[in-house]
Amino acid sequence: MSAKSVKDVLVLFEGTHRLKWMRTGQAEWRLVGLWPWCEPDRGAGLLGDGQRILIVIDREAPTTMLLPEEARELPPGLIVNSELGAEVVDVEIPRFDWLPEREQERGEWFVKTAEITLRHTSSVVLPPLLLDEEPGEQVRFVHKTSRAPLADHALVDVVDHMFPA
Repeated sequence: MSAKSVKDVLVLFEGTHRLKWMRTGQAEWRLVGLWPWCEPDRGAGLLGDGQRILIVIDREAPTTMLLPEEARELPPGLIVNSELGAEVVDVEIPRFDWLPEREQERGEWFVKTAEITLRHTSSVVLPPLLLDEEPGEQVRFVHKTSRAPLADHALVDVVDHMFPA
């Protein structure tokens, strides 16, 4: 799942959540898409429509590992970070590539500052989320500090905090 609506705010999950898989056999899956599925300008369109967007960034790097046979036909936009003939293929999901340039830059800056905080702060004292502190922006970012999933009720609280009425 890469997106859901919470109180008229589109909550988008960056990273591996953007990958679309299709069952091709009883226990076989194939990577067939990268959100936005077939609309590369989807982010600009959403912003032009005034849609408020909250982007949730995982603690883990936006990568996945595939077997070479699974990586033969990858959807456009993914970055392969493996040597030819490797037993496992590392695939990177580019962050924010669907957003307009200004928002991409804001997102990348936010990730860099969040990663500095994560490196220099004990996990014992970290909050569950690091928040983008740019009030009034149409696109806001939160960075998870653990691998724990975000419960729906927590997303409601985050949306209320990030987009006050």
